[in-house]
Amino acid sequence: MRGEIQSRFAGCYTAMSRVKRGHREAESLMVAAERLSALAWWWGCAP
Repeated sequence: MRGEIQSRFAGCYTAMSRVKRGHREAESLMVAAERLSALAWWWGCAP
């Protein structure tokens, strides 16, 4: 295969990798925060 996969938004897959990586990291941090919040509730430390 030669050239771009998409003809309309050429280069968008490579240009958006930084944004996608940031979203994955943010989602991971949200899951960690939710787990810590649940533990705090379980231990009776939640505000």
